Formats: sequence, C-alpha cells, structure tokens
Amino acid sequence: MESLVNFLPSGETVLLIAQVAAAFVTAIATFALWRVTGVLAIETKILAKNSSQSFVVCSIVSSKSSAHAMNVVIQNSGNAAAFDIEVICTPGLPNPNEKHDQRLDLWASKFSVSMLPPGNSLIPNSVMGNEIYDKEFVIQCSWASFPNSRERQHLKYSFKASDGFKAGWSEKGAHQIANTLEKIEKAISSRR
Repeated sequence: MESLVNFLPSGETVLLIAQVAAAFVTAIATFALWRVTGVLAIETKILAKNSSQSFVVCSIVSSKSSAHAMNVVIQNSGNAAAFDIEVICTPGLPNPNEKHDQRLDLWASKFSVSMLPPGNSLIPNSVMGNEIYDKEFVIQCSWASFPNSRERQHLKYSFKASDGFKAGWSEKGAHQIANTLEKIEKAISSRR
C-alpha cells in the first residue's frame, strides 16, 4: 500500500501537469484563432473588392409599349460604373424597320455603350417578338472599370428569347394611352 501512495503524484505535481496542459491547449487555440482571422481578413478584402465592381448583363424582355415588341436591355447590376461596354449578340437581331432576314444566323449584332452607371439600364434596340421568339442567343459582354482601361471583365452566356416574353403588356405604354385618347377625341368631335 505504501508503494501505491508513493506512486501517486503529489498535489504540486498535479498542479504543474494541469498548468502545462492548459498552456498547450491555449497555444493551439491561439494558433487556430490566428489562422482563422487571417483567412477571414483575406476573404473580407475579396468580398469588399467584388462588391464595389460593375457587372454588365444583356437580356431580351417584353416591351412595355407593345404586346409583341421585345427590347434588348443592357443593364449594369453591379455597384460601380461600367465603361467601354461591348455586347455581341449571336445570331444577329433583325433591324426593327426591316422585314425578317433569313440570313440572320450568319452574323451578330454588336452594341457599344461608353458608360453605364450602377443600377441603370439601356435599351439600344427593339424587335418584334415573333421574329426571334424561338431563337437561342449567345451573349458576350465585356466592360472596364475605368475609361480606356486595358483590363476588362468578360462574360459569356446563352438564353432563349422566349424566357423574357410575357405575351402582353405588363403595363400600358404612354403612346398606347395617347392613341386611345386620340380615338376618343375623334369620336367626340365627329358627334358635334
């Protein structure tokens, strides 16, 4: 029994072992915290950089002015201005003032915009929905964060024109209301 009592460490030895173990655990936790903080700082820097950039997309959506018209919309959905924007739409879109050309699949439409503020959009072209409804378009967008910059962002994607077609007015356009008022005015004046 006496050998068992001598084998057990004294209170001072137990305290020393507990302090060494606590110091070791604290060192490991400090290293882990330092590593996580470093990774978090890098990710925060990347997120801040990405959230202050421009992001340009192009789509074809139903026009508010006519049930059959569709608008090409270039939109900057980012948080900074986009400069020297170039959009290439393949196959090309028919000219709104001409009849549908069967050779449309042989070329592309190109749109250029010098500057587009964040959250704004531009409609560079319109087309009748029945001329493009069944087509799939490939869009190539490129833009710069500063005017005349050599560093450019690039984006390439495809979509169908039917994705943005609502087959009717989302709201009546101002010219449709003006036409209706003109008809009412003519009807009233013809009764006098």
